[in-house]
Amino acid sequence: MKPRELISLLEKEGFVFVRQSGSHAIYRKAGFKLLLFRSTARIFLRVP
Repeated sequence: MKPRELISLLEKEGFVFVRQSGSHAIYRKAGFKLLLFRSTARIFLRVP
């Protein structure tokens, strides 16, 4: 999956872009914090 496709999927699921921080973007949704590394399309999800 390409990074742009992944971003579209996240937005459809209700994640909201917060900010770009270095090599990753930060998204939030109802207490969840998601870090998306755009160059590799890797995701780290922090659960409340």
